[in-house]
Amino acid sequence: MRTLHFRRRLFGVMRQPSSLTGRSIVTILFTGPMKIRMKSYRKKSTQSVSVTVWIGVSASGLVGPFFFEGTVTGDSYVSMLNNNFLPSVENWPLGEMWFQQDGAPPHYSIAARNWLNDKFPNRWIGRRGSIEYPPRSPDLTPPDFFLWGVLKNSVYAKKPRTKDQLVAVIMNTCTEISEDLCRSVCYSVVRRTAKCIEEGGQHFEHLLR
Repeated sequence: MRTLHFRRRLFGVMRQPSSLTGRSIVTILFTGPMKIRMKSYRKKSTQSVSVTVWIGVSASGLVGPFFFEGTVTGDSYVSMLNNNFLPSVENWPLGEMWFQQDGAPPHYSIAARNWLNDKFPNRWIGRRGSIEYPPRSPDLTPPDFFLWGVLKNSVYAKKPRTKDQLVAVIMNTCTEISEDLCRSVCYSVVRRTAKCIEEGGQHFEHLLR
């Protein structure tokens, strides 16, 4: 059985007010990197192209996509946050927002945790964060239960053959995801969290249909 402590705390956080959304639900930026791979079939050979992309999902829309070159490290992650993420949200009231990330090694680096403690003091969710994010919980965060599926479906449908084409598909698909859809998806986290608590931490997605 998964711990309920995180779900109860997340549910409590999301019931706080937010001036950014104009609703009585606090803005949480749900984030995550994902490696998207596509096999390209050509005569007598099979090639694979892949990219690692970071995207944030909030009730005010998507942030990103931002792409990594090579292996993601703590330093490259913080560099992306400084050089790409912060300029994208410079007009957002970060003092009201929470930042969520999973427990991937780059996220747990000292550099990343120091950055989050500085930019989101007592307002970030993750490994050793203000709220500990438990592993293996893809049913609670919008990147996992919504965004990555949308992107992968688009990639598999359009079958890009090169890395540049793969990046273009991801970027174009992100532009088609509206702010209204992001808002609806993020607000559904309240219902999902409540249902998870109701089910004692067990699987619950089949009950949402």
